Amino acid sequence: MKPGSYQLRAFLDKDGNNRLSEGERSPIAWSVAHTDSSNHSLELPLTKLPSDSLLSWRQLPADSSGTLALHVNLPQVKKGMLRLVKQDGIYREWNLENGVVKDSIGGLPPGQYALYVVVDINGNGALDAGSYWAREVSDQILRGPDVEVRANWHVDHQWVN
Repeated sequence: MKPGSYQLRAFLDKDGNNRLSEGERSPIAWSVAHTDSSNHSLELPLTKLPSDSLLSWRQLPADSSGTLALHVNLPQVKKGMLRLVKQDGIYREWNLENGVVKDSIGGLPPGQYALYVVVDINGNGALDAGSYWAREVSDQILRGPDVEVRANWHVDHQWVN
């Protein structure tokens, strides 16, 4: 297993076809960093299972998932966070420095995704609502174009201003 950052998704396979089907949600179950190339396993924190539980997992096959190549260039955003969101939650987040992100994400469940940017106006790393009385400006949320990911597809997507 190559060193890197991995996100593992889990879903209940109601129809038993070993594929992510319509209505079977797949939120991020774990985000882990893997740094040792000689070790071929990931240690997962199992908070809702007894400590003697075993967890088996496999990668979502290519015929049940898609790949998204993303290029975002928003020079007006000095600092913020880019989010890839599906109906059941946030699938991926990136720190947005000087408005640029380039990445490729594989293993995405098919469906409609939205892109959002949280513009961190005061640079404190948190989403602020602002205050009328203290004359503090709230952080902005920008909505980008929607992205459709299909099984066994590679989608190139650009959001450029």
